[in-house]
Amino acid sequence: MHASMRYGLSVNMMFRNNIEFLQGKNWECIFSRLREYDIGDIEIFADKYPFAQSAIFKKYIGDLSSRRSEIKSISAHAGVSISGDSRVERRKLISAVQRELQSLAGLKPDLYVIHPEIRVEDFSRLDSYRTMLANCLGDLTGIAEKYHIRIAVENLRRRVELFPPVEYLGENIDNLTTVISGINHPLLGLCFDAGHGFISQPPLLGKIAACGAKLFHFHASDNFGVHDDHLLPGIGRINWRDVFSDLKRIRYTGVFLLEIVPNIRTLNDMGNNADFALIRAGQHYFEHLKGNSDAEEQNDKL
Repeated sequence: MHASMRYGLSVNMMFRNNIEFLQGKNWECIFSRLREYDIGDIEIFADKYPFAQSAIFKKYIGDLSSRRSEIKSISAHAGVSISGDSRVERRKLISAVQRELQSLAGLKPDLYVIHPEIRVEDFSRLDSYRTMLANCLGDLTGIAEKYHIRIAVENLRRRVELFPPVEYLGENIDNLTTVISGINHPLLGLCFDAGHGFISQPPLLGKIAACGAKLFHFHASDNFGVHDDHLLPGIGRINWRDVFSDLKRIRYTGVFLLEIVPNIRTLNDMGNNADFALIRAGQHYFEHLKGNSDAEEQNDKL
């Protein structure tokens, strides 16, 4: 039986407004539900966010470590980002990344996701900015080898709220694919964030496929093309049939990770089980889209 795409969950994003989660009171309930839903692929943050205290974060990592045998894969979202390639900046980046991975050593995450926040101030020097990113990622491949972990560079959203406008190299997926293909390291790839991509480079059709075999991870949330709303897929304006068309085209068999943030009003309106209802709704929509995509592929073969 061939491998297929799996539905996963960003646990920290999903429950970051849940007081019991932040206090460590409902972790058993959450992971019991995820087992019930057959969701074994999760993402956490590599720093203490969204916990207010480091002690709770350490307790959370310990709790996850005790459950590691029942979790298929764990991706850790970096609390640091790539911002420049000066000697000082690169040394700080390496130190920060190693510190985060050491704090997760007992958890043994499979993937480390990081943002490339290098500003582009002169587009006539685009190649020099790409070289800056390549230098930093070259350093990180050494860390990937040391910790036996894959690293995925995530595309960014356009910061429409900033004035004057600020452009980041990572907003354009072509910049990232060019740099990562040039390095061509087996432990270095891409995380495509659909919400970010729809704000920065709509429509998404073709953008995801451009990642090819270097697509290690996929973040799924919806929006209306302006703000990174982290809505349930199907609520905003993203064409999810196009998304699945691209994912099928490159034979992506990784995780389709739900990365949504329920707002307080939604949680209050939907009651105590609102978080779990949204997780299930996302799962059903994923299965619907995946089923349609599989059917279309079969029809194409007839």
